[in-house]
Amino acid sequence: MRLKKTLAALAAVATCAAVSAPATAEPTYGPVQLNQVRVYDDGANAFVLIEVKNATYCSTSTFTFKLSNLSGAGMLSASLTALATGQRVNIEISNTTGCNGYGTQLQSITVLSQ
Repeated sequence: MRLKKTLAALAAVATCAAVSAPATAEPTYGPVQLNQVRVYDDGANAFVLIEVKNATYCSTSTFTFKLSNLSGAGMLSASLTALATGQRVNIEISNTTGCNGYGTQLQSITVLSQ
C-alpha cells in the first residue's frame, strides 16, 4: 500500500514537471513583419502559409503550420493579428521537421509589442 502511494506521488510530480516545462523550438527568427497569410485546404489537409517580409530564413520566406494541430487556431489568430496591426513576430521552426526550404513548418509564432 505504501509503495502504491509513493509511486502515485512520484507520478504526480513527474506530470507537473512535464506540464510546466516550457517547450522551445530552434531555430528562432525575428523580429519579422508578415507580408501575407493564406489559409489553404487541399481537401485532405488544411494549413496556413505565411510569408515574411525581407527574410530568407531556412532558404525561404514562406512558412506553414497545420490547422489540425492543437495550436493551429491560435497560430492563425496570432498571424492575422500581426498582419492586421503591422506588429512584428518571432517565428520558431518545428523541432520535428527543422528547416526544409519553402513551406518549412513552424512550431510557434510570437506577436511582439511595437
